[in-house]
Amino acid sequence: MDARAVGFFANSPYVKTYSDEVQVRGVIGEDLLSWSLGGFYSKTPIPKNLTGIQNIARTNGGIYNNIFGFVPSFLFQDGGHYEEKAVYGQGTLDLSRFVPAISGLHLTGGLRKTWSEQLNQRISTQQDLVTGLFLPGAPAPDVLAKSDGKNSTLSIDAQITPTLLVYGTTRTAYLPGGNNTVVGAENIFPNYKQTYSPTTVTDYEAGVKSDFSLGGTALRLNAAVYRLDYKDIQQTIFASGGGITATFVVNAAAARIQGLELQAQAANGPWQATASYSYTDAKFTHWDAPDPLGLIGVGDPRCLASSPALQCYIDLSNSAFPNIPKNKLSLSVTRLVELSNNRGELALTATGAWQSLRYIGGVQSTRNIEAFGPLIGEKQLKDSQTQPAYGILNLRAEWKGVMGSPVTIAAFGNNVFDKAYALSSLSVLQSLGTAAVLYGDPRTFGLEFSYPFGG
Repeated sequence: MDARAVGFFANSPYVKTYSDEVQVRGVIGEDLLSWSLGGFYSKTPIPKNLTGIQNIARTNGGIYNNIFGFVPSFLFQDGGHYEEKAVYGQGTLDLSRFVPAISGLHLTGGLRKTWSEQLNQRISTQQDLVTGLFLPGAPAPDVLAKSDGKNSTLSIDAQITPTLLVYGTTRTAYLPGGNNTVVGAENIFPNYKQTYSPTTVTDYEAGVKSDFSLGGTALRLNAAVYRLDYKDIQQTIFASGGGITATFVVNAAAARIQGLELQAQAANGPWQATASYSYTDAKFTHWDAPDPLGLIGVGDPRCLASSPALQCYIDLSNSAFPNIPKNKLSLSVTRLVELSNNRGELALTATGAWQSLRYIGGVQSTRNIEAFGPLIGEKQLKDSQTQPAYGILNLRAEWKGVMGSPVTIAAFGNNVFDKAYALSSLSVLQSLGTAAVLYGDPRTFGLEFSYPFGG
């Protein structure tokens, strides 16, 4: 094969993922204690034959570079693996045997210990001055990330009456760390690390689930309050400097998310309705790090006194949480119509959903508005970083058992008022001066036909 085409047409080997789980379950004393023990193992190799991809994954490093201004974004991948091992156990104890005054009182506890490993084996790049392509060079040092953590749960619940359940629970969770492999980033971005740490979260929740009736209406009401405490949150950062634009993961300090959730269901004859409401208060409780836009440097009065030597850390704890609106509300109403002579049933449904303002530009949204608002206009910039409050309406008409057959026909209209709303935004204002926004589906109409096969 011509050396100038190395890696472009070679076939990569297929990837096998091996995973296995063993679990043993048991019951002691006629449902007094139900328990389970188990183990898990998973390993996924990283393909070796990717020696052409860096000719696509490259960035412009300036006209003074000796290869057409381009530099490779990553070294060539030369194998490695993702591996995870875990052991766990869980049990539920029927406490009502010891406290008969409280019916259906249960205590549940569980623990899972996980070990994770990510190994990246790499080959350095050589630049072909004639073709401009990057070719495999000498082996580069391996990048190995190892982490371990615990997932746990402890909960208590009581079936106070046949129609009233109350509960309280606390849980911990662990998200493994991993590797960043951007070429040259460790020399340019102070918060860049080749390996990033696990994320841990502890949550607390209490709630009630109830069924009751009011007049001729059957009602169900569920309510819950919760709080989550995060440490070492993993966030994707887009940064530019020193001739490269890099995307990498950092551990973004600590955060707290708390709120409440309400859900109600009602049924009366042919009418059915479901309503839900949630309130979420999310904020970073601590985040001292370099400016993600690279605009605030050493000597700036905004640098924290606690900054490392020759580096500038700023307070980013006022950064908005992406994709979390404070308020969300939904309501769905269905009217059932039985057709005579065994011709089936009609279900006519209207569903409305509303949510308050949310940030869509990632964790850099607040800094983008602060830094570029005076230049571009704060309102215009905020429009590219946030989605203002909005609501949509969906309609659906479904005919089940068409003329006594097993066929179901449905007609639907989604976003019937054709509301334009953004799902996410990718901002590269500090490098290219642009922000791209991805929008949700416009008004859509359609038909569905379904027919069950088999038993």
